[in-house]
Amino acid sequence: MEAVRHCTHYPGAKVLAVRQTQVSNEDTSVRTFNEVYDRAGYRVQEDEEISLFRKWNGGLTVRIPSADAAKAYNEFMAEIGPPKTRQQIIAWIENDGDRLCSYIEFRGLKDENKVEGQLRGYECSLMCCVEADLLQEQDLDLAIGCLRWKNAYGAYIDDYSIILDSNPPSPRHWIAKMEKRVAGDPTYQFWHIKTAENAANLPPGYIAKLEAQYRMKPAHRRRYLLGEYAELFEGSPVFFAFQEDRHAFEDVPWPSGAYLVRGWDFGSTHANVWSAYFKLDFQVGKAVVPVEYWWDLHEYFNEMSDTERQCRAVNDITEREFPFWNDRSVCAGVLDYCDPAGAAMTDKGSSVNVVRSCIPGIVLNWQTRVRSLDTTISIYNRLLEQRDPAGRFVYRLDKKWCPHLYAASLGEYRWPLHGEAGYTSGEPIKGPKCNGADHIADASRYPKINCLRLAQQEFDKITARNKQFPGRRRESLNKLKKYD
Repeated sequence: MEAVRHCTHYPGAKVLAVRQTQVSNEDTSVRTFNEVYDRAGYRVQEDEEISLFRKWNGGLTVRIPSADAAKAYNEFMAEIGPPKTRQQIIAWIENDGDRLCSYIEFRGLKDENKVEGQLRGYECSLMCCVEADLLQEQDLDLAIGCLRWKNAYGAYIDDYSIILDSNPPSPRHWIAKMEKRVAGDPTYQFWHIKTAENAANLPPGYIAKLEAQYRMKPAHRRRYLLGEYAELFEGSPVFFAFQEDRHAFEDVPWPSGAYLVRGWDFGSTHANVWSAYFKLDFQVGKAVVPVEYWWDLHEYFNEMSDTERQCRAVNDITEREFPFWNDRSVCAGVLDYCDPAGAAMTDKGSSVNVVRSCIPGIVLNWQTRVRSLDTTISIYNRLLEQRDPAGRFVYRLDKKWCPHLYAASLGEYRWPLHGEAGYTSGEPIKGPKCNGADHIADASRYPKINCLRLAQQEFDKITARNKQFPGRRRESLNKLKKYD
């Protein structure tokens, strides 16, 4: 509707409707536009050659008369004299009418490498980017340069604009980041439209069905019903027990007397997680029950960097965010844990040695009790499920200061889909495919499997089983060493 209004208001306007692919344009955008076009009464039943309304290329190019064009056409047809012939009407449209009409073109941007070629040199007065979350921010940069089309009278149009139409993407998507970046700038306007606002155009019971479908899926509800940014991921999440509405908070306070635990994951893409670990005793009947709590409070994540920079960042963040780290009335101590591979000596050196040289006095632990990947993931999920005797979950995550770990917990750290690399490896997805979620997840996991009583219980089970079945001892030890 915005494109049609623009065309009728500005004589000689040109609108470009952009989508990721031309196929999706033809299948969806053109069909939707045709419904609006027909509903507005623009459909031509007779000869299109003698109408100001016209379509070409199966509807990919559309001509719509502006108010000025319609007025000029009526004046031409009302001129005194014999009725206008078909050829006279066609000639007038080609010489005068077409100049006052506006155009809408539908284009697909096939891939990143061809976008510049498809947009460079193109001029328009309005660009509509449909399913804009599938486009790149560089597409918007190129699109802004296209807004220089002149109207039918050779003047620039006052109302140049770009419309980004999309379901709300992830809070880390470039559109969401742009909304924060330009807050307060009147040049930009953002509307988060709730599905209920469009109830009049939806089938009866449609919204109620979605409410029921998304009752246990808060991210789906926020994105598709409330029009809010939310994280959604395909595949099976590794941390399946994570519940956004139970575990995720903002600005989680420091629990006085807790240990400050730092998890380390090394590599060119590296990560750290700062956590609070503490225990509380509960009187349950005649017994005293100790309960462990684990709160992930802060993170550091960087790509294509080195251990030296990582160490400096850890020092800076610790001093800035946890200045009480050395005050034993507030902090019980600082514990550091990393992957056993961090201590391995390679031709590149040892990450642990670099840390020790950068942070004198640090005690970096890497000898984990339980190394089996499946077992450590199981421990992590059991922690997420645990509650204290008061019914409170013992795990908390500060989603404001741990955005990567938050996304990993929601499902970015997942098991590979069929056909993806690593599908038969028995390990979660790794690398750029999951935006490095494996690194932040590992940095969070290493301390948990060393500190928690859950890990000790698993270790005790394995030890007891080895004593009971000595012949299986070697098999069990090999299983433990399978994953570092």
